[in-house]
Amino acid sequence: MIRWPPPEGQGEEFARLLGQARELRMHHGVLLTGSRGVGKTMAAQCLAQALLCPADNPDQPCGVCPACVHIDNHPDLHRVVIPEDKEEIPVDLVRELRQSLQRLPVEGRARVVLVDPADRLNVQGQNALLKTLEEPGSRTFLLLPTRRPEGLLETVRSRVSELRLRPLAADRVDALLAQEGIDAATRGWAVAHADGCVGWAFELAEGGDRALFGEIEAFLAGQGSPVATARS
Repeated sequence: MIRWPPPEGQGEEFARLLGQARELRMHHGVLLTGSRGVGKTMAAQCLAQALLCPADNPDQPCGVCPACVHIDNHPDLHRVVIPEDKEEIPVDLVRELRQSLQRLPVEGRARVVLVDPADRLNVQGQNALLKTLEEPGSRTFLLLPTRRPEGLLETVRSRVSELRLRPLAADRVDALLAQEGIDAATRGWAVAHADGCVGWAFELAEGGDRALFGEIEAFLAGQGSPVATARS
C-alpha cells in the first residue's frame, strides 16, 4: 500500500491557499490542474483536511486529529466520483449533492465538495453544478481536480480560482520512491518517465505500463513492429 507523502514543492501559492483554508477564507471553488500523477487529488485532500480540521494550527491541518486521519470518511466531505458502471459523472449525482448541501454541516466547521476528476462531469452535470458555484452557501467549498481543464465549460471555469500543481525535481521523486523500498533500477526507470509527477512514478514503479513503454521506445527507435506496439 503506497503511503502518499504530504504535498511538497508547490511553493508559496499552495502554502497561501492552505492558510486561507485554515481560516475559511479560501475561494469557494478551486480548480486543481496538472499532469497525470502530479498530486492533484492529494493536494485536494490536504485542502479538505485544512478546511475541516478543528485544531488551532493556523498554517496547515494538524494531521493527527480524527478529521485529518479519517478525512475519507468525514461526514462533511462530499465526494462526487465516476460510478463503477459509468464512464462519466452523471447529472443525478450532482443533484443528490445539491440536496445534501441544503443540510447543515454535521460537525459545524465547513462543508467540502470534492469532484474528482472534474472534467468527467457531463455537460448536464456541469450546468447543474453552476448553481452551487454561484451560491455555495456559508462555509461551503468545492475542490475540482482535473488534468483536462479545457474539458470544463467556460461558465464553470470563470467561477473558480485555479492552482496548477508543479512537478517535483527528479532527485526528490527518486527519494520518495526509495522511502517505499523500491529498488534503484526500478526507481531510475520510473523517474526517467514520470516527468516529476510522483504519483505517476509510483504507478510506473509498480510495473503497470513498463511493457508498453518498452514497445513504444523500441518502435520510436525503429526496432519494433507498429502492429505489436498497437496490440500492447
